[in-house]
Amino acid sequence: MSNGELVASDQQSSLPVMAQPHMRLIEIAVNNGADITQLEKLMDLQERYEANQAKKEFNAAMSKFQAMLPVIEKLGIVDYTTSKGRTFYQYAKIEDIAKAIQPALKETGLSYRFTQSQDNGIITVRCIVTHKSGHSEYSELVSSPDISGGKDQLKSIASAISYLRRYTLTGILGIVVGGEDDDGDSVQYDNQDQQKPVNCYPDEEFNKNFPAWSKKITDGKHTVDSLHQFLTKKNIILSQDQYSKLQQVGK
Repeated sequence: MSNGELVASDQQSSLPVMAQPHMRLIEIAVNNGADITQLEKLMDLQERYEANQAKKEFNAAMSKFQAMLPVIEKLGIVDYTTSKGRTFYQYAKIEDIAKAIQPALKETGLSYRFTQSQDNGIITVRCIVTHKSGHSEYSELVSSPDISGGKDQLKSIASAISYLRRYTLTGILGIVVGGEDDDGDSVQYDNQDQQKPVNCYPDEEFNKNFPAWSKKITDGKHTVDSLHQFLTKKNIILSQDQYSKLQQVGK
């Protein structure tokens, strides 16, 4: 066997076993002077085979990815008051999700990107997940701008986009946030009800700790938001008045 034949043989053996018959058929067809229609059918057969293989690799990568996922904590906090009352809940921020899943994405050869558009006030966000084999799938959601909390026009659009990105990403990748995150676990307090919610931190305890917490903010050890997050993780839910006092310290 010549060196040239040996090289050709080695190259052929490196192909996937099931791909070799397809490639061989195309080679034979070319050598026998097959017409363009016959070649197109053979190429279509090869493309469908490769697409099927890519999908199998994508599914295997997704299975491995989900097995590697860590628990993602809710570090974001929404806390505002309107004429309807106070709204408070925690959520997993998209930047925290992105950081948590990066090692698993790298290990499995997966990546993601977003596309977005707006038509007649409706925002559409699509999250596209692609495997290095070339196969991709997507999740898509739509929403109107998020005007909660008295946001202006630009902030309401940005908030909706962030929300849609978060849920298309977690949806397509099968990500579950600790405590499950549907932003529906918000606690709303009606201003007409003058009684304090039982799960808010007692004012007496707040006043005892306020000097120490204020010092942490003024010394730069905490921002108002980071202190709020820290306290919430300790199951210390501040009332709106208490939160406002901390905000005054941070100004």
